[in-house]
Amino acid sequence: MIAVLVGGTWADSDDAPWWRPSSPFARMLAESGHKFPPEPFRWTTKLDGILGENSEWARWGMALTWFCHKHSGGQRVNLIAHSHGGQVAAYALSVGLRVNALITVATPVRRDMLQAWETGTKNLRRWSHIHSDGADWWQWLGARLSGWLIAPREMPAPAENIYEPGRGHSELLNPTLWRERRWADLLRPNKPLR
Repeated sequence: MIAVLVGGTWADSDDAPWWRPSSPFARMLAESGHKFPPEPFRWTTKLDGILGENSEWARWGMALTWFCHKHSGGQRVNLIAHSHGGQVAAYALSVGLRVNALITVATPVRRDMLQAWETGTKNLRRWSHIHSDGADWWQWLGARLSGWLIAPREMPAPAENIYEPGRGHSELLNPTLWRERRWADLLRPNKPLR
């Protein structure tokens, strides 16, 4: 089963993107036995969800679905999505992408995405959401801009919310932290959601 890494807003402009197969993060996952497509999934990583529809995320959710089907032969995949890359994953799930395990990392919990998540969860076996606290103000801002008076940090059920205090938005992708917490094990197929 392949693992597909989905970067968040502006992730394509990073000097050392975590979602590339050559990154320390991907190497850590490979050490745990996870395999990747020969090429990374790339999307525009443009900010969306400020005014009007979430057309950018929806369009790239379709592209993620196509990418995963192409590289998995239509079999289930594992996804790790950071920040608003989680919104792209939600749209992919809502249009039928079949996922074994999804890990969202610091994905803003947006009011305008709740329907996509509700529709999409029928297509996944396990969903873990790793989040922090006030140290991650990007997650808070991304959620707050969707109209919450008090922006939540936890994803709705059936997500398993994992609280890691005192970590900034990108610090939650630190390979050493993932090794210590054994978060790569959340992708194992023998741990069903339901």
